[in-house]
Amino acid sequence: MSFKAYGIVGLVLLLCTSPVLGHGGRAPFLFWGGFPRSSIPCQRAIGTAARLCALGAAQIRLRCLLTASPRCTPEHIEQQRRRLEVRALDLISQACTDRAVAQLGFVGVIEAQADIANNCARVDRDLAAIFGISQESTATANCTTHIASAAVKLLRVAVKNWQNMLDRIAYKNVPPSRKASLLASTRTRIGKAKEKLHLLVSTACPGAPTASLSALSLEEALTSVEQLAECIAGSAYVQDAVHCDPLLSPGPTSP
Repeated sequence: MSFKAYGIVGLVLLLCTSPVLGHGGRAPFLFWGGFPRSSIPCQRAIGTAARLCALGAAQIRLRCLLTASPRCTPEHIEQQRRRLEVRALDLISQACTDRAVAQLGFVGVIEAQADIANNCARVDRDLAAIFGISQESTATANCTTHIASAAVKLLRVAVKNWQNMLDRIAYKNVPPSRKASLLASTRTRIGKAKEKLHLLVSTACPGAPTASLSALSLEEALTSVEQLAECIAGSAYVQDAVHCDPLLSPGPTSP
């Protein structure tokens, strides 16, 4: 069944009326997971849709920043993101039923799709803000490309790590103590990746730690992306440990 079969009008209404995730409440992390086999393909599809749409949107923004192509108008960027979004939502409609998504904590298929679409748009807005540098000098602009590339790399690493951990818990009966350990080790792994990227960018561009990147320092930019990865994970996995409800309001953005 295609995404369109679920009713584009219904999804549009959800997107317009739900600035935050719409499910009725997050399950306590220590008791979340171990879902029925019948719902596993649906959870896998939702997690994959969230990752592909978000990282695809990030890559579009980064490519436009690095190439400075005249084709990268706001309309072009939005068109490309919408294509990603439709493919992501189709993944969900093909793998999920209302019964399956209810077992996972969503109200229905359309609502699960709305969560993913909202977060895909959020990634685009937030990265537009992070990448929105004031071009004060060539050196500053060069630092921006280093920071932007590092931000997208960290987003990719963090989203993948969260997906791996949450998939493991979703598919198996993991004891609460083991869940807490997996949560801590995943945060540590992402933190180490952040530290490594911070060092690499600081070495490649000594001005990066204080570069004017939409009023963000290198540390602030990477921390923002680290938090954004939790938003993406929270849109796909309805638990209370990795998420960002309510969604933070992004500041003014530039294409």
